[in-house]
Amino acid sequence: MYKINTLTTLISLSFAASMSFTVLAEDFESLESRIDKLEKATTVKLGGRLHLDFAAYDGAYNPGNGTGTDIYVRRGRVYFASSHGDFSYKVILDYDDGETVLHGATVTYKGFGKDKKLNAGKLKEDISLQGMTSSKWVTSIERAMIPDTFQVGFNYGVQYSHAMQNGLRYSVSLTKDQELADGNEADGSLQLATTGRLTYSNTDNNEVLHLGLSASHRNWGSNDFSIRQTGEVRKDQNRLANFSSQVGAQQIDASSAMLLVGEFGYQVGRVHLSAEYGQIDVSANQGPDETFEGGYAQLGYFLSDNSRKYSKGSAKWDKPTNLNNQWEIFARLSTFDMTTDTSGTKAEVITIGANHYINESVRMSYNYVFGDVSGPSQVALTGSEDDGQAFVARLQYVF
Repeated sequence: MYKINTLTTLISLSFAASMSFTVLAEDFESLESRIDKLEKATTVKLGGRLHLDFAAYDGAYNPGNGTGTDIYVRRGRVYFASSHGDFSYKVILDYDDGETVLHGATVTYKGFGKDKKLNAGKLKEDISLQGMTSSKWVTSIERAMIPDTFQVGFNYGVQYSHAMQNGLRYSVSLTKDQELADGNEADGSLQLATTGRLTYSNTDNNEVLHLGLSASHRNWGSNDFSIRQTGEVRKDQNRLANFSSQVGAQQIDASSAMLLVGEFGYQVGRVHLSAEYGQIDVSANQGPDETFEGGYAQLGYFLSDNSRKYSKGSAKWDKPTNLNNQWEIFARLSTFDMTTDTSGTKAEVITIGANHYINESVRMSYNYVFGDVSGPSQVALTGSEDDGQAFVARLQYVF
């Protein structure tokens, strides 16, 4: 485990970095000014984000190796967008392990009427409140395990959504499964996913209430099922919620799976709450079907008069209303059970943290993470280490 003086030093250095980045923010603002001038000279909007992380971790997060540390680019993303009448276009490029990859590419049609959208291309599937909240504005450095697993990312397909005046919103999509399967069955036919989300929101009297249900049926034909989910610290060593050959799990020849997520969100004044419960029901071609489940509950608070925006059109949390020298604190309990009677692990994670929004572009985040791992495959995964802790800091620059 950490020595007290080591951890204190790490935290102190991170807060000192926060003050240094306040000075660097002036340089970022100068860069933004040049980008604005470029946008005015063209019809294309340019934007992006950079997430530079520092992590120190031990125990089950780095079994048998004491305390590990690392500095890495968690995200480096640039997008180009343009609108022409009822059509709009967006292309997202991502920096991934030294390569630039196509993260997303969508065409949106809004000619059906107000708050109705038809998307086609490589698009983000609409699953989970926290899953849909942008990584720029999610409260914690990493999402909780359930939305991080079930928000399966950008896949090729079509999606239709409608946000109604009475607070109801729904979306449906048909996509090629890439995240939980490899995209094609053995005979070459597509593995398709049908996804739907229904939400209700009320934003009267300076309060926000969000209720929702996400569901996704993933047709796999025949595919070995496995999930290796991080314990909310993005390092390969710490896949604490684990059902895979890595821990000797009895593999499931899966024909399909159903993902279900129940969503709750509430905000009043400086306080905001979120909670979600999710389960994945795996249908096997041979042998018993299996169900895995988990969820999280999160409480956040702004130290000054501030609140988070809520997007009715997308049914998700958005950025805070004030981003100039604002502090936010939060705490979260998260769990994900990936066990059967004979294999797999269960992870329980507590995260406490703080965000310093220096200005519209620059944010510093600090998370302290306590993780516990149990289950039939715990020893195979982490040996004698059944718990661990980590300190993670992030510099975010958004333009």
